[in-house]
Amino acid sequence: MAGPYAVIHDDRLPGIPIVHYVYKPDSAAAVVSFQNVPEMIRHFSDLFGPYPFVKYGHAEAPSPAGWNTRR
Repeated sequence: MAGPYAVIHDDRLPGIPIVHYVYKPDSAAAVVSFQNVPEMIRHFSDLFGPYPFVKYGHAEAPSPAGWNTRR
């Protein structure tokens, strides 16, 4: 694994592994931020059909994509 990640496994959704890779200082906040993910997957599966992938997760990375780019 590349990077100083904490790995957060969420096994509350049977059959769909949920794994988040976050920076260690952000791990406590990530557990709170991602607590609704299994329910969100269930909800959207009820609306649109079964979740079509073998797993779900996030990886934190340094990126200007979410930064305010106005100067």
